Parts: sequence; C-alpha cells; structure tokens
Amino acid sequence: MDNAQHQPDNSSAASAAPSQESYVGQRVRQLRIESGWSIRALAEASGLAANTLSLIENGKISPSVGTLHRAAQALGVAITAFFEAPAPRRERVLDERVAWLVTDVLADPQVGDDAKHRVLVELTHGADPLVASALVLLQKKGRLAVVAEVPPCQAALIAVKPYDVAAACGAAANAGATRLLSIAAGIAIAALQDAAGPEVAVVRAMPNTPALVGQGAAAICGGLTAGDADLAWAESILGSVGSVVRVPESQLDAVTGLAGSGPAYLFLVAEALIDAGVLAGLSRANSEALVGQLFVGSAALLQQRGDPAQLRAMVTSPGGTTAAGVRALEEHAVRSAFLEAVMAATARSAELGKH
Repeated sequence: MDNAQHQPDNSSAASAAPSQESYVGQRVRQLRIESGWSIRALAEASGLAANTLSLIENGKISPSVGTLHRAAQALGVAITAFFEAPAPRRERVLDERVAWLVTDVLADPQVGDDAKHRVLVELTHGADPLVASALVLLQKKGRLAVVAEVPPCQAALIAVKPYDVAAACGAAANAGATRLLSIAAGIAIAALQDAAGPEVAVVRAMPNTPALVGQGAAAICGGLTAGDADLAWAESILGSVGSVVRVPESQLDAVTGLAGSGPAYLFLVAEALIDAGVLAGLSRANSEALVGQLFVGSAALLQQRGDPAQLRAMVTSPGGTTAAGVRALEEHAVRSAFLEAVMAATARSAELGKH
C-alpha cells in the first residue's frame, strides 16, 4: 500500500527547511569555491573520490564524519564549518564589461595549468560569480590585474556576452593586442575582425562544459589574418582544459550541435540509466554510483582504443543480455534520435548566428 496517503503534506515545510545533507553539501561547495578549488583539486588533496564529493555537494548522499574530516583538512577549516547555515549567494563581483583577461598571462609557463583551468572555465560561463574568485587567485600570485580598462597587452581572450563583443575587441586592439581569441557564442569571425581591425589576428572558438573538469572538447578557426602561430597560441590556451581541433568556420555550427550540446545528451542518457537501475531494483545511490563510473570507464576505453562499434561488439555476446538491451534501443530508434538531436542543434546554432 502506498504510505504517502497516510502521511501529512509536509512539502512546503520541506522546501522551507532543507535537510542536513543539503546544508552540508551546500557548505562543502561554498567552502570549496571560496578556496578557489575545483572538485578534482579537492579530491586529489583530500584523497576522496571526485564522484563522492559531487554527490555530497548535490545533497545526494550523507557524508561520514571521516569523509568530512578529510575534506575539512584539505580546505583548512574546522569540521564544524560544514554544519553552519550556508551564506547567501554573493552577487557577481566582476561586471561583464570589465571581464577582460590578458591571455599572455594564460600562455605564461609560470602560471600552472590548474590556475589557467579555473580562470578559463569560469570565463566560459561568463555570468558566474566564480569568475571573480578565479581571477583573484591569479591576482594574488601577482600574475593578473583586474582593472576597469584594458591595459596594454599583446593578446586578449574575449569572454563577454555577445552584445559586448564589439566593444571588447575594439578596446583590446586599442590596447595593443595583435591577436584575439573569442569564446563568445554566435559571433562570426567577420564581426570580430570588423571590431578589432584588419591588423589583428582573430581566432574564434567553441568550447564545452567538460572543460570544468579539464576534459573539454573545443574547436577553433582563424580569420584571414590568423596564421599557424596564432592558431597554435589559441590551442595552447584551450588545451589547458581539454582537447582542441581545427575546423573551418562553416563547421562551427556542427561542432556546437555535437560537442557543444553533446554533454546534455549524455547527461540525459545518464539520467535515464539511473532511473532504469532504480526500476530494476537498485537503490538510487547505487545506481548513480554505477552509472557515473560506467561513463568514466567507457570514456577511458573509447579514448584509448577508439572504434566505438568494435567496443560495443566486445560487450555484446550473441543471444546475451547486452544483445537484448541493444535490440530494445534499436527498436526505439535511439540511434536515429541522436542523429536528429545533433542536426536540430546544428540548425538552431546557425539560426542564432544570423541574429
């Protein structure tokens, strides 16, 4: 019998009073962010699994005292800090109009990859208050200054909202930049070149969100004045948070539909697999843990060996369980659905680029 019908309706109370797991998770996230750490960095420092930390931060699991003790030691705080009520979300410190990043800082070998990673991925998201903490990290190292106007520079990363791109390019060019890398969505090379001037080498890029964990997949293309050295420079920056391929600008919409939107497709698959595990009788926590590792392990195999069709065949024994599952997927046209998803996202990207 469904016990829900015998229970009082506490939905409003529940939303007003988050669980202890939720409070603890929010505090772990908040303290990690304030320390300028990625989940991966905290995992390495504490010896905890990154997946475990992610589940804790999202309120999915209740951490043990030992787990919190290790996280607290790594963050340099008392364990009691995790049980304090989360502070209100801070307003964004950096205005988009001054979110300029002189990229000879990012290209400087004296700046570690982790610092480059934090700056770049936060700028990729443009409107996140973590931009400020990431920039402050480099500022404290004496490698970066956050200023109201673009200082004299040789190169610049354009990471602002589309309506600010022209002004950003012009200001950077006026400050002496001879090359620009833009990660602004939907702004064509021609528009970047017009704003920067004919003497500036312009490179346009399309990154994606796995750059948040140093596993991004980005594509770049250069303008008429961008040479191989300019493209190599752009690759060195984006390469600090993942892999980079070169494509003609005409293919950037396809990159957007595949790699830019692709993480959402895979996360949707992950959601469905987790729900399927629960439906088959697993606890949600176990299903989430298994699916998370399923994606990590499968991705590692694909990266090492390539040929997804062959890898799928390795798992699919004739008349076996996997064959039955794959048959069900094919009967529901899953392969066709992915083809249509990529084509629809590609078409939408092209449509948005015209405005």
